[in-house]
Amino acid sequence: MKLKLSVEEYKEKLRSAMKKPKGLMIVGLIGILLIFVSTLLPKSSAAKTKDFSAEDYRRTLEKSVKELVCRITGDKHSTVVVTLDSGARYVYADSATASSSDNVTETGSVQNSNSTHSYITVRNESGGEEALPITVYMPQIRGVAIVCQGGDDPTLSEQVQNAVTAALHITSSRVYITGGNGR
Repeated sequence: MKLKLSVEEYKEKLRSAMKKPKGLMIVGLIGILLIFVSTLLPKSSAAKTKDFSAEDYRRTLEKSVKELVCRITGDKHSTVVVTLDSGARYVYADSATASSSDNVTETGSVQNSNSTHSYITVRNESGGEEALPITVYMPQIRGVAIVCQGGDDPTLSEQVQNAVTAALHITSSRVYITGGNGR
């Protein structure tokens, strides 16, 4: 008995099975089963990225900076506060059409122009329509305050400041570091 089938042999067996009512029923049941299983699978995470708020972004930044400070200073109980300029800014997919026409009259030439601008919408899970976002700009970092053990030491403070400014791509004037009380 041959265990491996070539592609052509597999196709031929499938064609012969499809000609028989029993084989057609089995293929149909497999299709229905696959559709049913797909409804049980979790929904795509593509829609979840839209729900990422400025507050989530701020918390993620604070956690990352705190881990960075902990690695440099060894202080696991440091405090990091990040302030942001505003909320997230969305750019939506849109379509614009413009038309113009020139009319020549006895008194002179008249130029008419008309333009329309509309956003491209998609249906959401609840059946409503919403604009299709194509880009999300997260808010700018206004400042970072860090309280950690050793923050009063100029050498350690400079190391933390250099790491934070490089990681967040901000100027050193936006970072404040001070020492904390021992715990």
